[in-house]
Amino acid sequence: MDKAIDLLQQILEDKESRMDAEKLSLLIRRLKVQECFYDNITNAVQFQELADRTDFETPPQLSLRWPTRDDRRIEEFQNITRAEIDNVTLLADLLDGYEEQIPNDG
Repeated sequence: MDKAIDLLQQILEDKESRMDAEKLSLLIRRLKVQECFYDNITNAVQFQELADRTDFETPPQLSLRWPTRDDRRIEEFQNITRAEIDNVTLLADLLDGYEEQIPNDG
């Protein structure tokens, strides 16, 4: 997906290109939105897989200095959550002002 977006971006930036810049920009934006949905699926699967293999009966080891640094599962949950927050923020930015154009062919 990234390669396709990069190639389309190169075409868009090519001054000699005869492609409709507006349509090409919208296509790039749509592909980036689709990529956000793929990333959402990946984050959800990773989160669920981690939840499925985590023993919640065993309390995490906590330290006074870095309370979450001694428990790898807390770190993993935080990393996945941070990745999804970043993903949703990007998705919101991509959709902002394009609510009608992104899902439609027009």
